[in-house]
Amino acid sequence: MTDAFRIKLAEKAVERVYRGPHGPAREMCKVLCRECPFKRSSAPGYLGICSGDPWEFLTSAGHGEIPLPCHMRVNWSSARAQEQAQTAHVCRGYLTMLRNECKRPRNPELAVLVEQVVPDRDAVFANRNEFMLHHNDPELATSFRNAFAERM
Repeated sequence: MTDAFRIKLAEKAVERVYRGPHGPAREMCKVLCRECPFKRSSAPGYLGICSGDPWEFLTSAGHGEIPLPCHMRVNWSSARAQEQAQTAHVCRGYLTMLRNECKRPRNPELAVLVEQVVPDRDAVFANRNEFMLHHNDPELATSFRNAFAERM
C-alpha cells in the first residue's frame, strides 16, 4: 500500500466516525441543562420516570456505550418519544461524567463526543458511585463528597 492510499483510508475512517453509520453523527448539548441529573446541584433522587431507581437510569445508557439523550429534548409522554430519543442531542452532563471517570466508550461516535468535553468534577459527578449516592441518599452523598474533598 502506498502512503497516499493509507491516508485516504484513514480519512474515510475518520469521516465514518464523525458522520456515523446511519447518517450524521449526533450532537451534544452546548451547555449543561439547569436541572441535568448529572450535575451535583441537581434535585436529589429526581430522575423523571426513573426516580427512585438510579441504577435503572444509568443502565439505560448501556454502561457508557449508548448515547443518552438530553432529558429536555425528548417529550417522554409523546407517542414518538423513542423516535425523538434516537435523534436528540446527547446529554452533556452524561458525557462529562464519562470523561470525569476516564471512560472512553467503545462506540466510536460516543467516544468522539466524550473526547470533546472538558472534565469538570466541580459541576458534574466524578463517577457513577457519586451519582448513585446523590440520587439514593442525599445525606450520604454530601458526607462522601466532603470526605473526598478533604483528601484532595
